[in-house]
Amino acid sequence: MIKCTRLENGLRVMTDEMQNIHSINIGIWIKVGARHELFHEHGLAHMLEHMAFKGTETRSARDIAEQIENVGGMMNAYTGREQTAYFMRAMHEHAELCTEILGDILQNSTFDEEEIEREKGVIIQEIGECEDNPDDLLFDSLGESCYPQQSLGRNILGTRETVMNMSREALFDYIKRHYTPENMIFAASGKITHEKMLDLAHKYLQFPSRPAGTVTVPSRWGGGVNLLQKDLEQLHMALALPGLSYSDNDFYISEVYSMLYGGGMSSRLFQEIREKKGLVYSISSFTSNLEDGGSFGIYAGTDPEQAYEVLDSSITEMEKLANHTHQQEVDRAKAQLRSGLVMGLESPVGRSEALVKQHFIFGRQITTEEMMNAIDDVTCDDIRSFSARLLRSGKAAYCVLGNIEHIDTESQERLARFLPN
Repeated sequence: MIKCTRLENGLRVMTDEMQNIHSINIGIWIKVGARHELFHEHGLAHMLEHMAFKGTETRSARDIAEQIENVGGMMNAYTGREQTAYFMRAMHEHAELCTEILGDILQNSTFDEEEIEREKGVIIQEIGECEDNPDDLLFDSLGESCYPQQSLGRNILGTRETVMNMSREALFDYIKRHYTPENMIFAASGKITHEKMLDLAHKYLQFPSRPAGTVTVPSRWGGGVNLLQKDLEQLHMALALPGLSYSDNDFYISEVYSMLYGGGMSSRLFQEIREKKGLVYSISSFTSNLEDGGSFGIYAGTDPEQAYEVLDSSITEMEKLANHTHQQEVDRAKAQLRSGLVMGLESPVGRSEALVKQHFIFGRQITTEEMMNAIDDVTCDDIRSFSARLLRSGKAAYCVLGNIEHIDTESQERLARFLPN
């Protein structure tokens, strides 16, 4: 029941009909994110996302909030590395109101100077909140190590200085360059028909047709060791190796591998490093994928004096997987991945997100059957080969946050020399 139509102005309209429910998730996704900012625009994509809800030519910020919440709906937005989204969740009978408001905020926002100054203060508070959060600090630092001197490696929020220097003209210029119908998908999952979506698009989304000025600078992997001092009880650690793009032939192998290696309580990392050795409370692996690259990583929280042992044990498990993998653990990882995929696609939010991402990256829908088959096709040999690929993939990025003075000098030197170049 998934349908897609491209309008004359280039806007794609996509519908995922779920007639057995009574709600919809409806929104506009733009294929532009923080990685597309110019050097002096750090944080601008995120600022624009905030400002879209701060008033239009006919609605105040309060009007926007009250009109959607008066019907029991909710609205949200996010800025990612490669895309930005504005979406609403409501009962299906309010699809027209949601579309009207989406069209209004993306076509008629006024960016009032007073609202801009006020929102700068809000974002400064958001930056402060992230600075108080060890995970945010750690992964911001990891991003800078993975992609040094690139917009891709910078945090999405910006800095206090860049936020305070943002202007009304810069917001309008950013919209003109990037918020073009060729860069947009208007999509909904839930109780709605494709014909209804087309009617709403024609009525409320009259974006002028113009070429997008979005330029994607190819990612360049960096790597290196970054030790950050902060007075914390635990030492927070993150290791990243060059990973895969969404279109890499080994994409599904990497997903199964990550689940097996560090994706749950039965994973290698959890069983060996927490359960057997008692070195951590929390440890896991993760994948971060882009259109042209990505990273594979490990996160752990531990005592400063155990930092090297945790890293050494984690890499040892990777080396073991390159030599021997049990069929049972591969099957278990595939079962976990399949279940997570299916459960995610039972939600209108998850379905619309997945559908839009697939069309942005591949230009088509990737069916659930295709994904399930790709997961089922992963073998023990694939897992071993992928582990070996990771170990020779290039210079790693390794970041540590906490009381680093409690790491003895010898361990710091060993950490710095440990990682592959």
